[in-house]
Amino acid sequence: MKNLGITKNTTKHAKNGLIIEDIFDVYTRQADQMGSYHSFVVPLSDFQKYYNFNDVEKGNLREQMERVYGKEMGAWVDAFLKDLNGVGSGERN
Repeated sequence: MKNLGITKNTTKHAKNGLIIEDIFDVYTRQADQMGSYHSFVVPLSDFQKYYNFNDVEKGNLREQMERVYGKEMGAWVDAFLKDLNGVGSGERN
């Protein structure tokens, strides 16, 4: 979610071609993406803070999940978060 194209800055003197689309398609896609962005970014950020928060005595959530469910769980959650943020491969077991 954090890496959607709509959240990125423009680049001066970019060499990309200009794509002209139907205004209704653009508006619909923009509204859909912004709705998803606003729905998921805050909860995802909160989860990542909680997931990585380190308690001196208990460790962190990631360590506890790996202790109970195995190392694969930590890798799965990391891949899932990357997929949700648009930087993952999208292929996972």
